Amino acid sequence: MNKTVLVVDDDVDVQEIVGMSLKGAGYRVLTANNGDEALETLETESPDVIILDVMMAQPDEGFYVAQKIKASDRPVPIIMLTSVARATGWDYGADDDMVPVESFLQKPIKPAVLLAKIEEVLSGEVGE
Repeated sequence: MNKTVLVVDDDVDVQEIVGMSLKGAGYRVLTANNGDEALETLETESPDVIILDVMMAQPDEGFYVAQKIKASDRPVPIIMLTSVARATGWDYGADDDMVPVESFLQKPIKPAVLLAKIEEVLSGEVGE
């Protein structure tokens, strides 16, 4: 059975590029354009991992969505893939409260690096 990845990003180009890389590696790919769509998707789908942007309709939307997912009765591993540090000049990282994610990666990212991080997260051997 193929593993499923939910890609949450308001940039359709990012969804397509990441989606092509994931599909090429054998993953089933779901997409959402924002946090609300992601949370709605989680009502009917059970992805194995989520790739989540930070800045969507709201500058901190990804943080809010990550907090909601981790507080739910079906938490899912999250890889935050974002350009927030480049856009704001602030350096973010995984944090149990504000940023409850397994890994925090900066855009742009090479497909091989993202695929390796997904495998790492799915294996339970996560490191920043």
